[in-house]
Amino acid sequence: MAEGGPTTNSVVAGHAVTTAPVGAAAQNSPLRQVQQVRVLQLNDGEHLNTTLFRLQKGWTLHFFLGPSLCARPVRIFVNHPPADRPFRRDEYYELKWQYYSQSRCDDSDRYAELQLKLAGSFQYFFSYDNSGNKKHGSGYFVVDPLLPLPNGDVLPLDSICIQTILSKCIGPFSQWEKCFRVSKETGYNMVHLTPIQLLGASNSSYCLSDQLRINPVFKEDGRTLTYDDVGEFIRRIHTDWGVLTVTDLVLNHTSYDSPWLLEHPECGYNLLNSPHLRPAYLFDRALSYFSEQVADGQWEGQGIPANITNDGHIRAMERVLLEQVLPELKLWEFYCADVDDLVQQFKEACEEVGDALPEAGGKKYQLTVVQDPAYRRLMSSVDLGRALTIFNVERTDAETEKERIQKCSEAFRKHLEKLNAEVARDLQHHLKAAVENCGKGVGYERLDAQGPKLGPVTREKPLITEYFRLLNSQSGSWQADEKLMNKKDARHILAHNGWVMGDDPLRNFAEAGSNVYLRRELLAWGDNVKLRYGKRPEDCPFLWKHMLEYTMATARIFHGVRIDNCHSTPINVAEFMLDAARQVNPDLYVVAELFTGKEDLDNVFVNRLGITSLVREAMSAFDSHEEGRLVYRYGGEPVGAFLKPATRPLTPAIAHAMFLDLTHDNPCAIQKRSVYDPLPSAALVAMASCAIGSTRGYDELVPHHIHVVEEGRCYPVWDDDSKKDDVRSVNNRSGIIAAKRALNQLHQQLGMAGFNQVYVDQVDENIVAVTRHCPNSHHSVILVARTAFKHPHNPQATGYIPPLCIPGVVEEIILEARLVQKSPDDFNQDGTFINGLNNYQLEMQEHIQLYGSAMIELSGGGEGSTCNSPVCVCPPQ
Repeated sequence: MAEGGPTTNSVVAGHAVTTAPVGAAAQNSPLRQVQQVRVLQLNDGEHLNTTLFRLQKGWTLHFFLGPSLCARPVRIFVNHPPADRPFRRDEYYELKWQYYSQSRCDDSDRYAELQLKLAGSFQYFFSYDNSGNKKHGSGYFVVDPLLPLPNGDVLPLDSICIQTILSKCIGPFSQWEKCFRVSKETGYNMVHLTPIQLLGASNSSYCLSDQLRINPVFKEDGRTLTYDDVGEFIRRIHTDWGVLTVTDLVLNHTSYDSPWLLEHPECGYNLLNSPHLRPAYLFDRALSYFSEQVADGQWEGQGIPANITNDGHIRAMERVLLEQVLPELKLWEFYCADVDDLVQQFKEACEEVGDALPEAGGKKYQLTVVQDPAYRRLMSSVDLGRALTIFNVERTDAETEKERIQKCSEAFRKHLEKLNAEVARDLQHHLKAAVENCGKGVGYERLDAQGPKLGPVTREKPLITEYFRLLNSQSGSWQADEKLMNKKDARHILAHNGWVMGDDPLRNFAEAGSNVYLRRELLAWGDNVKLRYGKRPEDCPFLWKHMLEYTMATARIFHGVRIDNCHSTPINVAEFMLDAARQVNPDLYVVAELFTGKEDLDNVFVNRLGITSLVREAMSAFDSHEEGRLVYRYGGEPVGAFLKPATRPLTPAIAHAMFLDLTHDNPCAIQKRSVYDPLPSAALVAMASCAIGSTRGYDELVPHHIHVVEEGRCYPVWDDDSKKDDVRSVNNRSGIIAAKRALNQLHQQLGMAGFNQVYVDQVDENIVAVTRHCPNSHHSVILVARTAFKHPHNPQATGYIPPLCIPGVVEEIILEARLVQKSPDDFNQDGTFINGLNNYQLEMQEHIQLYGSAMIELSGGGEGSTCNSPVCVCPPQ
């Protein structure tokens, strides 16, 4: 058994966990030393833009023709460049056909070969019959980067253990090493650091005021931190500790107080470059003043008090908005035509044309309202030329030309009034939806048990979140605001960014044609402004240049980037920025969070951006069965799968997962589940055959959410000699840090040793057993974890645990651990440091034999090498 490595059948048993190693698997699998070749069959008309093909640098990709293409003169092109050329997304290279048989008479075995030398996203397409650039088939393939370790080795993606740290909570630069040491000592080999740039007025970790300036909170003794200082620190912890670092790229919004925004308001969606937002803006201002009136008690007589406490108050609010507030705004005028003006134009045109046409009949229905592109009141129009062909007709009921024109004009007027009514009716549907969405938002924020419970309406906590930011002062009434939006200052009225539930992530919800702002479907972030890039750099030169400089500076320093809100970042912008980032860091590790809800949509982003890993969350599981399913879903092959040859077909894959027990923007696991669940859930995550991770505070049992906006305290630093109740520091005795270190080390060893097969067994309602198996050595590591999604009735009772049959020889127990309460709950939140619970103690043993276990009993041996081992854990139930 290799010291420190997994041994043969191991059991991890414990209150939450039971880990046991399995024999030492060869660190260098023979398959890793053989040239890997993947073969992709091309078929006529097959466009695989939503299919993910994952490959690795150094592998070889062969393209060969399927039956539908064998007889055609196919030409294949890829934008993966030769070794001596830089990558350009729109620059393609034709591959030459080669032949296995070298026969001049038979080309049915022809193939095109591509040596994969670069990481990132690449596209192929093929054409035939001298069709030039017409694509008869196409697709993408993604090549994973190589993550360097200081000893010259490469960190496998499935061995990544990452921890998120909120940069604003680290403290001055002199404290960084002590703070990062917590991650290192807990066994993490990668740190995700939230943006280090200057934050905006809200102090949100993801709302940057200046993307090119370092946050001054890191300043010490009057010295401002520079990118060079950060780069040197990142290189040092990589060299000394083997810890890689990732940070965020926030590309889709900026803080409303960004100094460059006043000078360049064209970088946002304002009422000058996006006039379709004018009606939504006016409605937003009316809602803002309505909220102030509610706060002042002016609507209490109509059933809307400042303190919203029941659904009746919300229904009253909806009624007042529909019957009193909205009618006063006359928003329909922004979409309708001026009937009198158009009829007058029609009359004049009839007199000028003179000749009447035969009656048009049903053609009148081809006339529609043409929306005024500037969205001014009653400035929409119709096609007057078409109107003349439809309504300037001969009339049998008219005796004179003047009477004929008058009757034609009356018919035209009626049709215009009908068209306006249809437009107004459609608008009313949108406004009803908007009012309903306002009610839902108020209900969640003030009544819902899972909501923030904001309490009474005040100016600081308004009834409804504003959708627009006025960079200059507000005027005091919606009527004055309307005058403002008709002036030059309209360019300083900017739309907030946010999230639209269930929206198409490939659609820009702020562009013309979308009614998201009008229908109040946006979950707005009131501290920032949505950025407006356009289709290409020429559309907004300053913004593209500014964000490109930010991206390049980030890529030069960090080993990877996390694309914040990737699903709402314009995909053409993300492509452009990542292409540039890979020019300065060819092995850039790209992580992203996607909330598309569909795997094929995820694949569109992964394919086009070359995303290496997608963030996945264990906290999304509602019970232990679902958590076990996620462990199985996000990595590994089934136990017992056949060994695969080095040359084999290229098959579709799912996106590589970064599976986190808790992300930094999720509720606290202790609050959502119980204090006894972080340990078993962390163990289950550690057994997933993919990248894993956590967020700072989870391992220290911090019993509340460390909020990315509201948190202003500092993290404790590492101190081996600190006492357990010292809130300024943590060590191996704090929280579940010791167990997490063992689990992280195990996860890394399993990934490096080729334990890539996974089996998940739902033992009972709370207990999940996970097997990681190495197909080369046939060694296994088995975890048995008892989860605690609810607080147990009797935390120290074992209860009945079904026996587990473990085939083979149990060499050792790698880890057994449980959490025990030592004193009553009495948590005092410190005002300076982010402190965790200190009245719970971790009981654990590592690398012990069966007879030394406090949690496992051997109930009797079976035939041969079979060992029937009921796991006797002492977790809560």
